[in-house]
Amino acid sequence: KTIGGFDPRNIVTIMTSPLSGTLVPGASSRTEVQGIGVQSSPIEWFTRSNFGGRFAPMLKYAGWDGIVIEGKADKPVWVDIRNGKVEIRDARQLWGLDTWKTQQEIWKEIGNPEQSTAQRPAVLTIGPAGENLCRVACLIHDAGNASGQGGFGGVWGSKNLKAISVIGTGSIGIA
Repeated sequence: KTIGGFDPRNIVTIMTSPLSGTLVPGASSRTEVQGIGVQSSPIEWFTRSNFGGRFAPMLKYAGWDGIVIEGKADKPVWVDIRNGKVEIRDARQLWGLDTWKTQQEIWKEIGNPEQSTAQRPAVLTIGPAGENLCRVACLIHDAGNASGQGGFGGVWGSKNLKAISVIGTGSIGIA
């Protein structure tokens, strides 16, 4: 049986590349998002989108190659990743905020959790369009990085997922 993009059984993956976080030009900071998209209504199919910025390197520095999102939360949540520790946190206070304000609130809440880094967490988030299941809603990271194809912002909204925040203090070993 086929499922739609807003179905809780829709699995969304957020993946880095083997070169994320390295000094390889043009290959070090892309993040790929895959799953059943909702932008191609009325026929929803598996699609992909990607965005740049600090998210992929920070995820790699935290020790992760990717994230798999399954199911639907009972209430709005955000995922807080700090190196090997992952926590699902309440996002009701973030629901309704735009993407920039959401990131600012998460940065303020987390601050600098690791004394070994001056970096602020990389945050991927949705805004009110995603919360309202808009089929063209984007995932936004920092000020200008967007995953715009597929309507994954609306997919996250259907899962009650407001944001994923990641901060990593590790490094990437090069063979």
